[in-house]
Amino acid sequence: MFHLRKLQILFIQFLLILLVSLINCRKNSTPYTMETGENGYPRLAMWWPDTWEQPLSDLQRYDWIGFGDWDNMATVATLKQANPNQKHFMDFSITETSWDWWYEKKAIAEKIPSEWFLTQRGTRLAQAIDDQQITVPVDTIITRDGTRLFEIGDILTCEFESMKVLGMNENAKSLTVKRGFVRSATVHPAGSPVAPHITFWPESWVMNMSRMCPKVDLNDGAGAQRWVDYASRHFAPTGEWDGYIVDRIENEESWLIPQWCRSIDPDCSNRKIDDGYAAFDAAWYLGCSDFLEYLREVFPGKAIISNTSGAFYLT
Repeated sequence: MFHLRKLQILFIQFLLILLVSLINCRKNSTPYTMETGENGYPRLAMWWPDTWEQPLSDLQRYDWIGFGDWDNMATVATLKQANPNQKHFMDFSITETSWDWWYEKKAIAEKIPSEWFLTQRGTRLAQAIDDQQITVPVDTIITRDGTRLFEIGDILTCEFESMKVLGMNENAKSLTVKRGFVRSATVHPAGSPVAPHITFWPESWVMNMSRMCPKVDLNDGAGAQRWVDYASRHFAPTGEWDGYIVDRIENEESWLIPQWCRSIDPDCSNRKIDDGYAAFDAAWYLGCSDFLEYLREVFPGKAIISNTSGAFYLT
């Protein structure tokens, strides 16, 4: 009975704290006034509001807001005019690419090679295929140690195309696929790497941020480069912002296994990883650090907020 009474008291205290917090959240923010203290705190922030539907009165009460390139920029401009002290941050995240992005940014996206995705362990095409063929011969479906490389429903990357696995014939070593899934169908020579994408956020693909990401020369004058190198230059947000929000910057990435993928092939070698992904995790941390250092160099004086699980120190 004592424990029950104690729990009831704690629950009531929790409800009171929650109620007070909600009431305070509904108050309009008053940055840099005596009401918020000598240093202007506490402050109210919002990450990714709905700038198409939310009333301006709701958005004006925040001290800082994180936006994305999908937002209504007319609303953003109006907010800044109404309150120049409101700090605006733009999303600059390259750890994942959404399927919508592949459709909308086709001119840029179609240049991105298969090697820059973070994929699962795969194999190679046993024969050349045209852009219509739905039966795809591969070197391996099940490895000698019994590891199954593919599952029905997997989305595969092969050069500049993605395809969805609809069926498998283990004896014939062939996959039945839907061609041109998001990324357009094209011809592929024998020996082309084919591997399952990794998806964490729905309808998106994880990109290879690590220093183990293979370098590819796109003949754009930049020479051989990794995904981080290319994306840093080509996807920088336009416009004047007070800072940038970098999502999904983790100090390791092997946590994706086993919930989000069966394996990770960080260097597109199709080899089995036997060190518990220690080398990959270290390379992932360094690759993310490279990206943050790039932001600091290109946007001096701007605030950089990273959604991270690790410690990153900018020089």
